[in-house]
Amino acid sequence: MSSFGNLRNIHFLYLYAMNFNIKSLIFLTLLCASISSCAILGGNRNMDKQSKVIVQKAIAYAGGQASFDSLGKMHYLKEIVFYDENQKQESKNFELHSYDMKEASGKIEWIKNSVRTKISYTKDQLKYAKNGMYDPTKKQDGINKLKASHYVLFMPWKLIDGNADIRYIGEKSLPNEEVMVDVLEVNYEMENPDGDIWWYYFNKKTGAWEGNMVKHKDHYSYVRNLSMTDFKGVKLHNKRKSYRVDSQGNILYLRADYNYQNYR
Repeated sequence: MSSFGNLRNIHFLYLYAMNFNIKSLIFLTLLCASISSCAILGGNRNMDKQSKVIVQKAIAYAGGQASFDSLGKMHYLKEIVFYDENQKQESKNFELHSYDMKEASGKIEWIKNSVRTKISYTKDQLKYAKNGMYDPTKKQDGINKLKASHYVLFMPWKLIDGNADIRYIGEKSLPNEEVMVDVLEVNYEMENPDGDIWWYYFNKKTGAWEGNMVKHKDHYSYVRNLSMTDFKGVKLHNKRKSYRVDSQGNILYLRADYNYQNYR
């Protein structure tokens, strides 16, 4: 586990603490800064020995802890394309993400139906604005959007930062492929009242995170990582596809394309 002695961890702590208030942030930051080894919000409540080995191997493959801790400013463009069950394009959108991992600040911006939305945050506050008009009622939406973005982008590190129960459940081949993976089942019971369950797939040979399946309230999804890109020594997303699947993981149809571009 990494220490709260570095500012990168405080950055992630901030996103969780904003669910409370600024006094909570200060208290949690000071508390964890005094502890030599802890993960965000107390870390994983339970991770079996084999899961730890698999996650450590995945982190090493993705660039290692030192490279991850040294991430500072980063910007990238994210393209999202959604399809219906007949493979007709429903929507296409671009998001501009900018983060300063050392200063605990950043923003996400996008335009949809001529409405420009911007979520921005600093150590002191988070703002959600549409066409330049701030909407305080959308604060929780902004927090959720930022947490989801970081959770996906910074996997597998988020498995040691999250408050989850993680267990190794065996190996399998990926849907419609011969790639063999180790499977970790991940539950966020305290943060997830709807009961979503995640299954993460790690390449048995290399340790690479290949994708994941998730059980939502009313459906199952499978996301396949197709390619990664190197940014400051860390492997980050390049292309991903999301499929609607049945409870056995059989692919029903392509739901979305995700393209991450222009890291700098």
